[in-house]
Amino acid sequence: SSDLGGSEEIDGVPLVGPSGYCLNRALRLSGVKRAACHVTNAILCRPPKGFSADGWKKALECCQPRLERELQAQPARTVIALGGQSMRTLTGKAKITPWVGAVLHANGFQVIPSYHPAFVLRKPHYSPVLRIMIGRALLVAQGVQIEAWPEIYIDYGSGTLSALESMEAEEWLGVDVETAGVKPLE
Repeated sequence: SSDLGGSEEIDGVPLVGPSGYCLNRALRLSGVKRAACHVTNAILCRPPKGFSADGWKKALECCQPRLERELQAQPARTVIALGGQSMRTLTGKAKITPWVGAVLHANGFQVIPSYHPAFVLRKPHYSPVLRIMIGRALLVAQGVQIEAWPEIYIDYGSGTLSALESMEAEEWLGVDVETAGVKPLE
Protein backbone atom coordinates (compact mmCIF):
# COMPACT_ATOMS: atom_id res chain seq x y z
CA SER A 1 0.00 0.00 0.00
CA SER A 2 1.19 3.55 -0.62
CA ASP A 3 0.41 4.33 3.02
CA LEU A 4 2.63 1.59 4.45
CA GLY A 5 3.07 2.33 8.12
CA GLY A 6 0.98 5.52 8.15
CA SER A 7 -1.24 4.48 11.05
CA GLU A 8 1.74 3.13 12.97
CA GLU A 9 3.60 6.40 12.52
CA ILE A 10 0.64 8.43 13.78
CA ASP A 11 -0.17 6.17 16.76
CA GLY A 12 3.40 5.11 17.59
CA VAL A 13 2.18 1.51 17.90
CA PRO A 14 3.03 -1.39 15.54
CA LEU A 15 0.29 -3.04 13.51
CA VAL A 16 -2.62 -0.68 13.91
CA GLY A 17 -4.88 0.58 11.15
CA PRO A 18 -6.16 -1.93 8.59
CA SER A 19 -3.31 -4.42 9.12
CA GLY A 20 -3.78 -4.21 12.88
CA TYR A 21 -7.51 -4.77 12.51
CA CYS A 22 -6.78 -7.88 10.41
CA LEU A 23 -4.32 -9.18 13.02
CA ASN A 24 -6.68 -8.41 15.91
CA ARG A 25 -9.52 -10.26 14.16
CA ALA A 26 -7.33 -13.32 13.53
CA LEU A 27 -6.15 -13.29 17.15
CA ARG A 28 -9.72 -12.91 18.46
CA LEU A 29 -10.97 -15.77 16.26
CA SER A 30 -8.11 -17.88 17.66
CA GLY A 31 -9.10 -17.03 21.24
CA VAL A 32 -6.10 -14.77 21.88
CA LYS A 33 -6.23 -11.24 23.26
CA ARG A 34 -3.81 -8.84 21.64
CA ALA A 35 -2.90 -7.51 25.08
CA ALA A 36 -1.46 -10.96 25.84
CA CYS A 37 0.94 -10.64 22.88
CA HIS A 38 4.07 -8.60 22.35
CA VAL A 39 3.69 -7.02 18.92
CA THR A 40 6.63 -5.29 17.26
CA ASN A 41 8.11 -4.62 13.82
CA ALA A 42 11.33 -5.87 12.29
CA ILE A 43 12.19 -2.23 11.58
CA LEU A 44 10.72 0.64 13.59
CA CYS A 45 11.24 3.44 11.08
CA ARG A 46 8.74 4.02 8.31
CA PRO A 47 10.23 2.95 4.98
CA PRO A 48 9.99 5.57 2.24
CA LYS A 49 7.73 4.96 -0.73
CA GLY A 50 9.50 2.73 -3.27
CA PHE A 51 11.95 1.33 -0.71
CA SER A 52 14.44 -0.83 -2.65
CA ALA A 53 15.33 -4.43 -1.86
CA ASP A 54 18.81 -3.21 -0.91
CA GLY A 55 17.27 -0.59 1.37
CA TRP A 56 15.19 -3.27 3.11
CA LYS A 57 18.25 -5.47 3.52
CA LYS A 58 20.28 -2.64 5.11
CA ALA A 59 17.40 -1.58 7.40
CA LEU A 60 16.79 -5.16 8.55
CA GLU A 61 20.49 -5.71 9.25
CA CYS A 62 20.63 -2.45 11.20
CA CYS A 63 17.52 -3.26 13.27
CA GLN A 64 18.25 -6.96 13.85
CA PRO A 65 20.20 -6.47 17.13
CA ARG A 66 17.42 -4.24 18.51
CA LEU A 67 14.74 -6.76 17.53
CA GLU A 68 16.66 -9.66 19.09
CA ARG A 69 17.18 -7.72 22.36
CA GLU A 70 13.51 -6.77 22.41
CA LEU A 71 12.38 -10.36 21.91
CA GLN A 72 14.93 -11.74 24.42
CA ALA A 73 13.36 -9.47 27.05
CA GLN A 74 10.00 -11.24 26.57
CA PRO A 75 9.12 -14.39 28.53
CA ALA A 76 7.67 -16.16 25.47
CA ARG A 77 9.97 -18.28 23.31
CA THR A 78 7.49 -18.72 20.44
CA VAL A 79 7.32 -16.03 17.76
CA ILE A 80 4.98 -15.66 14.79
CA ALA A 81 7.03 -13.98 12.07
CA LEU A 82 4.45 -12.00 10.12
CA GLY A 83 5.80 -11.58 6.63
CA GLY A 84 9.01 -12.27 4.77
CA GLN A 85 10.96 -9.35 6.24
CA SER A 86 10.31 -10.53 9.79
CA MET A 87 11.12 -14.14 8.96
CA ARG A 88 14.31 -13.13 7.14
CA THR A 89 15.48 -11.00 10.09
CA LEU A 90 14.87 -13.77 12.62
CA THR A 91 15.94 -16.84 10.66
CA GLY A 92 17.93 -15.74 7.62
CA LYS A 93 15.52 -17.63 5.31
CA ALA A 94 14.84 -15.71 2.10
CA LYS A 95 11.37 -16.68 0.80
CA ILE A 96 8.40 -17.04 3.13
CA THR A 97 6.00 -19.25 1.15
CA PRO A 98 7.93 -22.53 1.56
CA TRP A 99 8.25 -21.89 5.30
CA VAL A 100 4.73 -20.77 6.26
CA GLY A 101 3.66 -22.89 9.21
CA ALA A 102 7.00 -24.60 9.72
CA VAL A 103 8.65 -24.42 13.14
CA LEU A 104 12.06 -22.82 12.64
CA HIS A 105 14.57 -22.54 15.47
CA ALA A 106 16.60 -19.34 15.72
CA ASN A 107 18.31 -17.50 18.58
CA GLY A 108 16.53 -19.56 21.24
CA PHE A 109 13.08 -19.02 19.69
CA GLN A 110 10.61 -21.22 17.91
CA VAL A 111 9.63 -19.10 14.90
CA ILE A 112 6.43 -19.83 12.98
CA PRO A 113 6.38 -17.87 9.70
CA SER A 114 3.05 -16.57 8.41
CA TYR A 115 1.85 -14.10 5.86
CA HIS A 116 1.70 -10.46 6.96
CA PRO A 117 -1.77 -9.03 7.65
CA ALA A 118 -1.21 -6.43 4.88
CA PHE A 119 -0.77 -9.34 2.43
CA VAL A 120 -3.94 -10.96 3.81
CA LEU A 121 -5.83 -7.70 3.24
CA ARG A 122 -4.75 -7.73 -0.42
CA LYS A 123 -5.56 -11.45 -0.75
CA PRO A 124 -8.45 -12.16 1.67
CA HIS A 125 -8.58 -15.86 0.79
CA TYR A 126 -5.38 -16.14 2.91
CA SER A 127 -7.27 -15.10 6.09
CA PRO A 128 -7.63 -18.72 7.28
CA VAL A 129 -3.88 -19.23 6.87
CA LEU A 130 -3.14 -16.41 9.33
CA ARG A 131 -5.59 -17.87 11.87
CA ILE A 132 -4.18 -21.38 11.40
CA MET A 133 -0.62 -20.11 11.96
CA ILE A 134 -1.72 -18.41 15.18
CA GLY A 135 -3.21 -21.75 16.23
CA ARG A 136 0.03 -23.55 15.36
CA ALA A 137 2.01 -21.02 17.39
CA LEU A 138 -0.29 -21.59 20.39
CA LEU A 139 0.28 -25.34 20.13
CA VAL A 140 4.05 -24.88 19.86
CA ALA A 141 4.03 -22.49 22.85
CA GLN A 142 2.20 -25.19 24.85
CA GLY A 143 4.93 -27.70 24.03
CA VAL A 144 3.04 -29.69 21.40
CA GLN A 145 5.47 -31.14 18.87
CA ILE A 146 4.48 -30.09 15.39
CA GLU A 147 5.56 -32.75 12.96
CA ALA A 148 7.77 -31.76 10.07
CA TRP A 149 6.11 -31.28 6.73
CA PRO A 150 5.69 -34.66 5.07
CA GLU A 151 8.09 -35.58 2.28
CA ILE A 152 6.53 -35.31 -1.13
CA TYR A 153 6.26 -38.63 -2.89
CA ILE A 154 5.14 -38.75 -6.50
CA ASP A 155 4.36 -42.06 -8.14
CA TYR A 156 5.29 -41.66 -11.79
CA GLY A 157 3.45 -44.83 -12.76
CA SER A 158 0.97 -45.29 -15.60
CA GLY A 159 -1.83 -43.76 -13.53
CA THR A 160 0.08 -40.50 -13.13
CA LEU A 161 0.93 -40.35 -16.83
CA SER A 162 -2.70 -41.05 -17.75
CA ALA A 163 -3.92 -38.33 -15.38
CA LEU A 164 -1.46 -35.81 -16.78
CA GLU A 165 -2.49 -36.64 -20.35
CA SER A 166 -6.19 -36.19 -19.53
CA MET A 167 -5.50 -32.86 -17.80
CA GLU A 168 -3.64 -31.58 -20.85
CA ALA A 169 -6.90 -30.62 -22.55
CA GLU A 170 -8.75 -29.67 -19.38
CA GLU A 171 -8.68 -26.63 -17.12
CA TRP A 172 -6.36 -27.07 -14.16
CA LEU A 173 -7.85 -27.86 -10.81
CA GLY A 174 -6.03 -26.91 -7.64
CA VAL A 175 -6.75 -28.52 -4.30
CA ASP A 176 -5.41 -27.03 -1.09
CA VAL A 177 -6.15 -28.73 2.20
CA GLU A 178 -5.48 -26.66 5.32
CA THR A 179 -5.45 -27.97 8.86
CA ALA A 180 -4.90 -26.48 12.27
CA GLY A 181 -4.26 -29.95 13.64
CA VAL A 182 -0.97 -31.35 14.78
CA LYS A 183 -0.83 -34.06 12.11
CA PRO A 184 -1.56 -32.50 8.71
CA LEU A 185 -2.14 -35.83 6.99
CA GLU A 186 -4.93 -36.96 9.35
